[in-house]
Parts: sequence; C-alpha cells; structure tokens
Amino acid sequence: MKRVLEAVLTVQDDISALLKGLGPVHVRTVPVNRVGARPSWKPECGRQFGKRAFVKTIQSQVKTLYKRSGICFVEARTCVKLACALDGAISWCNDGDKPITRSCSDIAKDAKLVMTRCKHGHPKHGISWTRGQIRDSETSRVVVNKAVC
Repeated sequence: MKRVLEAVLTVQDDISALLKGLGPVHVRTVPVNRVGARPSWKPECGRQFGKRAFVKTIQSQVKTLYKRSGICFVEARTCVKLACALDGAISWCNDGDKPITRSCSDIAKDAKLVMTRCKHGHPKHGISWTRGQIRDSETSRVVVNKAVC
C-alpha cells in the first residue's frame, strides 16, 4: 500500500511539473489567511522595492484588481503581476514552498494600503508616486512599483 501511495504522489508531482504555468491546476494549494485573521503587517516603502509608479496608475490598477471576482493564485517561489498598465504594477509574490490562493479583492486592499502609505510627490504640481510592499503572510507579499507590462 505504501509503494502504491508513493507512486501516486510521484505521478501527481510529474503532472504538476508538466502543467506548471498553465494557471490554477494544482489541487494542493495553501490559502493565505484572511485579512482579519492575520498579524498587523505594515507597508514597507523605499528604493529596494523598485522604481516609482504614478499613484494615478496604481489607483486604476487597484480598481481593476478589486473588481476581479474570485481567487488569485501564485505558484511556489514565484511573483505574478496581477494588474499592470502604463508602467504601474501590482504583483503578488509567494516566497513559500507551496502554491497559494487568496481573494483578489483582499490583495487589492493591501495594494491600496501600500499606495497610500508609500506615496510621495509634489502636491503643488499634482504629481505623486508610490512604491513598496506589504506582507500578507509569513511567505507572501503584495508589491506595488513601476514595471514593464
């Protein structure tokens, strides 16, 4: 029985490797804690998170991501751009060993928090930029910055 189970797990891993990159095909995902159930993570801002994106662009991407119904998915040890336009991106990174899922609207809320707390600019000219990240669990984070779309 043990050998049969090991063979089944090996086949599942082989199939998973073949299908990698096709989207949420893995059955074994780890849900990230809901916003209310997690520790109080604070946004981190600065150059280490990439180039600055225009706040207006990120606002638009937050709205787009918030409207996306359902669950977002990211493979283990991967970052995915969930929303990107005009050189402003919202990415979700998984630093863990297993694929994870989370509500797309919850990710949008975290991106909005980063956008707001990491905002800098020239109010006199009406131009502002943002860049930063916030952890949403021990192994995943939401990143807001300028990116090639």
